[in-house]
Amino acid sequence: MDQARDLFPERVDADRQETYALYLNGQWQACVDHGTAALAAYGQDPQTQLTVASAQFELGEYELAAEGFSKVKDLSVDNLRDYAVCLGRLGQIDQAEQVLESLSGKGAHPDVTTYVQGEVSFARKDYLAAETAFLSALEQSRTSALTRRCYLSLGDLYRDCAALARVNESPIPHPATKSAELLSGAVVQEGLRYDSVLWEMLALAYFEAWHTDPSVPGEYAAKAADCFSRVIELGVTKEYLYSNLYTIYYELEDYDRAEQALAAYEAKFPEDYMPHALRGMLLVTVENEKPQAGRDYTPALEEYETAGRMLRSSDETTYYQQLGSLIESLRRNGWL
Repeated sequence: MDQARDLFPERVDADRQETYALYLNGQWQACVDHGTAALAAYGQDPQTQLTVASAQFELGEYELAAEGFSKVKDLSVDNLRDYAVCLGRLGQIDQAEQVLESLSGKGAHPDVTTYVQGEVSFARKDYLAAETAFLSALEQSRTSALTRRCYLSLGDLYRDCAALARVNESPIPHPATKSAELLSGAVVQEGLRYDSVLWEMLALAYFEAWHTDPSVPGEYAAKAADCFSRVIELGVTKEYLYSNLYTIYYELEDYDRAEQALAAYEAKFPEDYMPHALRGMLLVTVENEKPQAGRDYTPALEEYETAGRMLRSSDETTYYQQLGSLIESLRRNGWL
């Protein structure tokens, strides 16, 4: 590709190919960055535009992806499918249905049209109809790409219903448990076992089911922790992955592993105050379980003071405030 770029510096061909290669390798953000730079340098190029829009779709940037798809005439069935999903996720339901009609007119296989119909129902918050459509599309699916999309959409559906379940408004009973059962089968399939997005969805499903469904086995907690660890192993770096790992081990009273999760969190995000606030609360818990004569809350106070020095104006301070309340209570009772 570098040779092609040297021979024809005025042409987009090499950058178009490199953009597409990044997309095929699942490097969505790098694909967007490279393709956007190519479009800025060479002007409109439909193939590069579609690749960038497809990568934006994978990143969940539905507004940008829809804008990209709308700039290209004669979209393929796959592009129309993703365009319709974008419109549905943006609440533009009438436009999504128009694209669905276009899909039918192009002779799209029923697995594709059923999937898009599920997205339209999902956008309308008709969760039962959406679930039926997604499961039907999954059963009919002829491609690994559509199979993955069905799993992702079902994961999103069950996630939204899990939030409704917390206020007893979900039309689907125990959606987090259903999500865990479904996705645990997905991540062992060939082609999906290294999919960090599905592993992250599964981790959250186990985590939510463990907290909300008393019928699930106790090992759901450990499974959630294993899945969060798997996501990290696959190269995903998000603060909440570490804090959730800490929470699981803390609630299981496995304080050594809870501390290991905080150490990994701190190593990955050294400027974040959260590991110190969480460690402070962990240390208070550990000291509370000791005989009174052997308690020392000084390390917890040091973590609180460190967290306070690291706080930024943009930080969410709930955990710092919780630790602060514990520290004040210890002071009032003469422990500090």
